[in-house]
Order: sequence, then structure tokens, then C-alpha cells
Amino acid sequence: MTIGWADAVQKLVNGYWNSDPVGPDNLGGFDEAVDGSRAGHEENFPAALEAVGVAAQYVGQTAQQAQEAVNTIAASQSTLSLNWDAGTADADPGAGEVRASIASLTAGNYTLYVSVTNADGGDATNVLAGYAASTSATKGRLRLVTVGNSSRYVDVNVTGIATATGYRKVSVAYVAGPGGFVAGDRLALGFARTGDKGDIGNTGPTGPAPTIVSTSTTSLAIGTGSKTLVTAVGLGLGVGANILVASTANAANWMYGPITAIAGTSITFNCTLTGGSGTLASWNVSQSGVQGPTGATGPAGAAGAGSVWYGTSAGTANAQTLSGPLAALTGHPSIEFIAGYTNTAGLILTVGTTAATAVRTAAGAVLTGGEVVAGTKYEATYDGSYWRLDGSAGAAGGFDFAMLMAIGGGVNIPYLGK
Repeated sequence: MTIGWADAVQKLVNGYWNSDPVGPDNLGGFDEAVDGSRAGHEENFPAALEAVGVAAQYVGQTAQQAQEAVNTIAASQSTLSLNWDAGTADADPGAGEVRASIASLTAGNYTLYVSVTNADGGDATNVLAGYAASTSATKGRLRLVTVGNSSRYVDVNVTGIATATGYRKVSVAYVAGPGGFVAGDRLALGFARTGDKGDIGNTGPTGPAPTIVSTSTTSLAIGTGSKTLVTAVGLGLGVGANILVASTANAANWMYGPITAIAGTSITFNCTLTGGSGTLASWNVSQSGVQGPTGATGPAGAAGAGSVWYGTSAGTANAQTLSGPLAALTGHPSIEFIAGYTNTAGLILTVGTTAATAVRTAAGAVLTGGEVVAGTKYEATYDGSYWRLDGSAGAAGGFDFAMLMAIGGGVNIPYLGK
């Protein structure tokens, strides 16, 4: 016989099959009839086994369907379905659509303009907010892929997100993928969040103060290169030894480097690191050890306030402007932006309602043209006088006082700052 799943489940649950004698009032009994005319086991046991199999198959199929439904719901919570728009303007792409600030998605940094409504009319605001939740500089990895054609995709790192009416501006950096989207393509956007930065590591102990070997009254201008001074007494050091020459009036004014020649109390050294400035004639001369081994890495520090995204600059090639909330150049603010123009000479930048301020390279050099390129993303920090581009945008800068932290032996940073 063939039994349906509903009939099988009902009979099993209601005790249709049982161990009592079979009879007119107990058709599912397994025991022999009272009058011996029927063998209940032969009549009902095969049917009962079939019912158990049918019921088990039904339960298994139902459980699989339930799991598939759970997976679908979970996927929908981290994936957006949007239609590709071929425009590149910084504007609302339209409900359920996404576009980019550039036509080719396979290189460099650019911005995705993403509707706050998905292609099915649902609210995508909370999903998009998750793109900026991490405190790390890279917020996470985002994949855009054509539904039904997985060969058309692009992977990008999300670096920031800005709010606009009806859409969000998602700053990204290309990672991989051939792209190839065409207008109207249905895309799936899947995002994997980056973890937050860790806590600030502990401050190391203060090292011992340097031992002053001699003094000098030779007039020297602080700067790198070969320097010669006459000391009060012989240093007792040889060529190649490192010395620190620091002002007796202000230890923040100093020079450091190896001895290259000795003639009595006349010492010549090659200054490689400096602190402070000026021409001075009263020095303490100390022996300094060579650079020590690298110490163990401490735990990662917590994220600071970070840079604020200001979008694409307006204005002209050498007088660019950024709209935003900045009202005062206090606290050394940092900004991120995409250049709207390529500079042809020195560049002046006006951010928010602050005064127009000159832009310098990371080393503090005046821009001469071509350092800021249209369509490229930059980070700049106000140093108290100028906006300084980050190290990747300008020439490499010189050493500063903090770099002596890496020098071992007699050099002691807290001592020099007294």
C-alpha cells in the first residue's frame, strides 16, 4: 500500500498501530484476533513500517526547507541587491541603484554612490551604516557582483562613508576583479567588516641620562653634514664613535652623528640627526651608543579621532575649496579629500569656513605644480601654519627629534627635553 505523509503522521501520533489484538474496533492491532481468525502482526506491521519511513522523509524535507529559509534571511541582512547605473556624477543614483565616481572600477580610489533603498524597495540605511562601523582605517571588504554572472565582479576596501540625501557616498580602494558592469545589471553587494583597533600600548621605562664627556665653546649652526668643534678636554673616543652635541642652555637644540676625524681636542663628526635650530657656542658633548635592537611590539593602540572626509574639492587648480564642518584650524585637524583639479603652481586650500591656507608637501616644501592630481584621494594635516600632505603625496621629510627614540646608548630623549 502507499500512504501519504499526513495520514502516516496522524496514525503514528494517534496510536492507530498498537500491540493489542486486531479486530473490528482495533484495525491497527499487532496481536492475533481474539477468535484467532486474523494475524494482526502480518496485516499491520508492514504498513506501520511504511508509515514511519514516510513520516521521517517528510520531517527531513521540512527541516531542510527551514534551514534554507534561515540562510536566506541571514544573507539578506548582510547583502544589498541594487541595479547598476552607468552615471558618474555625485548625485542620488535613484532608488535601488548604485553608481561610481569613475567609469573604470579596476584601479585606484573612487567613490560609490549607493541608494538608501535596495532594488526591492527595502530600507538599506542600517546595512550601509555598518560599512563605517569599524574604527580601523580600512572598514572592511566589499564585493560587487552581477547576479547570474559571477565573472563580472569587483572587490574593494571601504575606507569611509558620507551621508547625502537619499544616498550614501562610500569611499573605496580597488583590490581585484574585472568589473564590466553595464547599465541595468542587477548587482549583489556583500560586505565583510574589519575588526576595531586595539588599545594603546604601555609607555616604556625612562632610560639612563647620557654621560657628559666634555664641553665646547665652538660656534656651530645646527644642521646635518660635517661639523668640527674643539672640546675642553680630549674625549677619549675613537673614529666611528657616536656623539651627541647638545646646547647647555636648551637640550632640545642638539646634533648627533659619528666621529670622522680626531686631532687632539679638535673633533670632526658627521651630523646625521638634529633637533631645534640656531647658531650656538656653548655645548655639552656626550658619547652615544649605536642603535639598539628593535624591541618587542606592544599591543595595538586605540583609534584616534582620525581624518574627516570632505569629498571632492571645488574652486580652481591652485585655489581649491572643500565644503564641510571645519570652522577653526585648532587641534591639528586632519582631512581626506579627492582633488578636483591638478595644481600648476603653489596651492591654497580653503576647508569649511576656515581661512585659505597654503598646502605643503609632507617635508614642508612649497608645491610647484603636479603634486596634487585631479581624481586622486589625499590626506592632509594642519601643522599650525600649513596643510601638509601625507607622506605618500609629497617628498620624504627629514628627521625630527622623536626619531632619536630609536638610538641606543647614551642618547636619552627625556633628558634632552629638560
